[in-house]
Amino acid sequence: MKILLICFVLAGFCSTAPLSAQNTRQKSAVRNATPSRDTGRGGSIVVNMSAGYPRFRLGIWAGPAYTLAGIPEGASGELRAYYKDLKSGWSFGADAAWFFREQTGIGLIYSRFRSRNELDIAAEDANGNLIPGKMRDDVTVNFIGPSLNLRTISLNERIHYNMDFSLGYMSYRNDGMVMDPILITSGTAGLLWGLGADFRVGNYLAVSLGGQLILGSLKRLKIKADGDEQIIELDDKNREGISRAELKLGLRLLR
Repeated sequence: MKILLICFVLAGFCSTAPLSAQNTRQKSAVRNATPSRDTGRGGSIVVNMSAGYPRFRLGIWAGPAYTLAGIPEGASGELRAYYKDLKSGWSFGADAAWFFREQTGIGLIYSRFRSRNELDIAAEDANGNLIPGKMRDDVTVNFIGPSLNLRTISLNERIHYNMDFSLGYMSYRNDGMVMDPILITSGTAGLLWGLGADFRVGNYLAVSLGGQLILGSLKRLKIKADGDEQIIELDDKNREGISRAELKLGLRLLR
């Protein structure tokens, strides 16, 4: 909750700043005003002033991601390498924002993370015979939530520096296998913090580059296996961590 308080303090600072980048651009344009060639009766003044800051921002992006949860205790050798590889994956997402002030806006953020790994294993039956099988984790984690968006625009208007905050919902799904298929699902509240920059390549198009941190952990797991379903409640010390860090490269529409 301290992070949310900081968000609103920053938003208030940005919205009440006495001299924004937009004001600086406008004053510069007035200072650089030049007489028109068609002076006629006493001449006229032509001012090359920006039409205004972009109020809407739409974007899509993708990039590598890495989960922050530790490797299960007791895992060693090949099993440890299996869980280490499972921590890395790919994410993609989309966001939209409306800026009611040049530096402050609200919007919606969506992010989807996917990671998969598989390992050949064997189990021993009642007679001591080894039965070959597979161990698999196919993990999907979604985040969606409303956002508070803070922005600073460079004086030449070509670069937009962004900071995003969101408190939303995270859904978890693991289509796994330990000899037999097993499905694990859950959900929890999540917190997102992101930094990035938009580099304008046209009047309305920009290339975006940045990163974000999404935090969350699971307390309740729903497990389906062999036609049965059970709910497992985890204590605070054994919560299932689903926090992750993401790098983002994408495109944005600015209007």
